[in-house]
Amino acid sequence: MDSWEVRNVLSILKTNQKILATVLRDGQEYAKVSFLKLCEMGYNFKYHTHTDLGSHNLTYEFCFEKGIYRIDQDWVIVVRDLGESYLKEFSKKLVREYPSSNNQNYA
Repeated sequence: MDSWEVRNVLSILKTNQKILATVLRDGQEYAKVSFLKLCEMGYNFKYHTHTDLGSHNLTYEFCFEKGIYRIDQDWVIVVRDLGESYLKEFSKKLVREYPSSNNQNYA
């Protein structure tokens, strides 16, 4: 990758980070937002900084300190990266609230 490509990827990641920060306000544990809304805001689902695995094999894709999990084709959960043990517990809660999210991972 040349420096232009690196700057371009970093710009996309920072844009994604800002969008997630807009959706997940200070103090919120998580937020549910439509997939379409994130697309309209300019979120690029092809780019993330890292992934993390919660319980029930739910995979979260993060942009720095905030991440997403697609519960179905239409809805996304935005979460904070508060560590692996937090995500494991949060995943249990997510599966209870959205049982179908355990069947398919759209992220």
